[in-house]
Amino acid sequence: MKSLLLASFKDIAKALPQTVEAQSVPAFKVFNLRDSSKTLFVALMALQNRNCNHILFAGTENEAEALRNDVFFYQNILDGSDTSNTPVFLPEQGDIDSTGIRLRNILELKKGRMFIGSMDAFLSPTWRPEDLSLSILKLEKGMTIRREGLAERLQSIGYRQVPLVSEKGELSERGWVFDLYPSNM
Repeated sequence: MKSLLLASFKDIAKALPQTVEAQSVPAFKVFNLRDSSKTLFVALMALQNRNCNHILFAGTENEAEALRNDVFFYQNILDGSDTSNTPVFLPEQGDIDSTGIRLRNILELKKGRMFIGSMDAFLSPTWRPEDLSLSILKLEKGMTIRREGLAERLQSIGYRQVPLVSEKGELSERGWVFDLYPSNM
């Protein structure tokens, strides 16, 4: 049996403006959606409007992560296993873990994505994708690089030199051996 709630949400989502030019149309206001209804509506809206980015603000970082997981759940049900438009969780700036997640998400910016985070996460400064891609250091098997140059480059992109690596973002240099703990692992 088809859900009447799902059918009515689809009708509302289809009625939303489809293009940027259509944004001059008076805004639709939707009230009284709570919990699952809210996330189902957001998932439908995003699937209906795949050509633009969507930004969702949550009160806290924990609420944003829960909202992202709920929207992802509904998108999987509604759209199958297509993970190309997975909602992106934007954590607040602070520790090495959140920095790694933020930078990875910035590199994966593309049209039609949904970004979910707290107000603090969206207001905190971050790199532009063009600048970030220039600072990436790709190492491949068989590649030749000066040891001193590698150490300098790693420190310039944020690695901390320590005697023994134990946390993300740390680097240890012992003779010809470099021990790294990437921030995005």
